[in-house]
Amino acid sequence: VPIVHAQSIRLGDAADFRQLFYEGCTGSDGKTYNAVVIGAKGDLKWFTKIALQRSYENQGRIAAYACCHECMAGQPGVPWEELASDRPAWSLTRYAQRPWTDIPCTVQIPYCPQIPEKQFKRDPFHTLKLGVYRDIAGSILCFLVAKGYFGTVGDFDSKLKNAHMGFTLYCRTVGKSPALRTFSRRLFMLPRLDKYPWSNTKGSDTMILIDWLTVALAGFENVPLDNSHLPTFRLMKATCKAARKVFTDLNEHGLWAMRPCSMVFYSNMQGLIRGYCALASVLLNDEFNGFAIKPKLHLLRHTTLEIDEALQQGAGLETERFEALRSQVKRPLYGCDCYAYGLCASGFGADLVVEADLGIYDYMALVPVVINAGGCMSDWQGQPLTLQSHEVSKGRVVAAATPELWEAAVKVLSTSGSRWKSCAPSWPSVVLGAILGASLALMASRK
Repeated sequence: VPIVHAQSIRLGDAADFRQLFYEGCTGSDGKTYNAVVIGAKGDLKWFTKIALQRSYENQGRIAAYACCHECMAGQPGVPWEELASDRPAWSLTRYAQRPWTDIPCTVQIPYCPQIPEKQFKRDPFHTLKLGVYRDIAGSILCFLVAKGYFGTVGDFDSKLKNAHMGFTLYCRTVGKSPALRTFSRRLFMLPRLDKYPWSNTKGSDTMILIDWLTVALAGFENVPLDNSHLPTFRLMKATCKAARKVFTDLNEHGLWAMRPCSMVFYSNMQGLIRGYCALASVLLNDEFNGFAIKPKLHLLRHTTLEIDEALQQGAGLETERFEALRSQVKRPLYGCDCYAYGLCASGFGADLVVEADLGIYDYMALVPVVINAGGCMSDWQGQPLTLQSHEVSKGRVVAAATPELWEAAVKVLSTSGSRWKSCAPSWPSVVLGAILGASLALMASRK
């Protein structure tokens, strides 16, 4: 079935879609086929062309107006810039009012009569490659130039040209052919140095910029001009990596995503949003305007909110207990993988690690690392992690830096509180875990 660009839909097209839905069409095999529209997508400008009153055009007005067609964000008391919290205030106002006064013709297409505006979907290409990613690339590059990492002699444009030479060398090395022939303040929409930069680049060039900046930041970490820049560089690099992961995830999947893939989508997108918001604050404190909070970032947060809610449907026990534990911690982090266990064992950076649906190969080698460092590691019921108990634990793992934290976590995660007197695993499991850990270390050293 061909995809029809939403901007081209006219009143007659809407009538045709209705007929296809209710009456269908007869194929050469004599069977009747009915068609259903799963959504119509376009960029932010298209939303205004189809007469949506709540749009990005309301942003920046003196008075507070709703600026999102999906929620009432922008109204007094409903800040649309609230993005980092688990449940933004605007999330409670989604689809509370229709975003139009004159009904668009697309609404005549059979969809959801209770919430007809749900048919208007966000376009990942415009939200990311022609949206948020442009702000990431422009903000990071101009910050590095302003701090002297591409030379300290000459004006801003001459330093940008120095940066372009490094970019060109990178592209030749990795075999990329961008359309960017030079860097300039005009390219990064920077008429004055106190403006918020963004790269006015093609989508493909934006991704190359982000990949190059990831490599450049890793190099600058080794030889910083000022050690105070190191935390900012690490945060920038993590945000660039999250941006790449998000788009790779989207490219490698079709229209529908399985639950494990959706969990990865959510983790990477949330990492991208949180990193972006954190950098906006960090750079502001450094007296540099970067990472402007824009409506496309708000739309991306709508996406993660929808994924989170979809994951919670039918998740049952795991979601309920994880949320109960999350509500009691100071700062939850997502997508840390095995590094989180290392931080937990070292006593620096993470006090508690909670995961579910793991394979035995995911966690068994980590058990002796955490236990021998003085921490505790078990399943959610407080039972030791062994080869025999894996089927019972269902891959639900909790690791804590101290026995006290472990006991408190197990009380929340288990069905009837902590029922295990010791958080140490059996000796065969420790030996097996140590062997697996040593094998992994040997493989890494050979590589």
